[in-house]
Amino acid sequence: MTTLHLRQYGFATLGLIACAILWLDPARALAGELTWESVFNRIQRDWPDVPQMTTAELARALLSERERPVLIDTRSREEYAVSHLPGAVWAESTTQICAALKDLPGERAVVLYCSVGVRSSRAAAALLSDGHEN
Repeated sequence: MTTLHLRQYGFATLGLIACAILWLDPARALAGELTWESVFNRIQRDWPDVPQMTTAELARALLSERERPVLIDTRSREEYAVSHLPGAVWAESTTQICAALKDLPGERAVVLYCSVGVRSSRAAAALLSDGHEN
């Protein structure tokens, strides 16, 4: 019961973010020296073939007059239930992502996102290796 109560207040999400940050650079995370720039650089280093986008770039894309990108939230269902970007589709596994992409009309850009960038980059790398390009 305590676990469920804590999840209502976002502690499960914080745990996932903390785990991702510790995975990215354990020594610096524990010393309190980890920055978002170093996290972003680590993600780019670990997934060099996956195009990355900042939150500012995504905001511009969502506000542009061109067709909006499709947003796919790769976080857990619990995280998605707490909050997600308007219009985002939840798809945690590559199978779910492929099913969501299959239903899209035309050649729309697709943006995968998560809390930090690890899960979405991992999913994007899998999609790229399967031949998806947008």
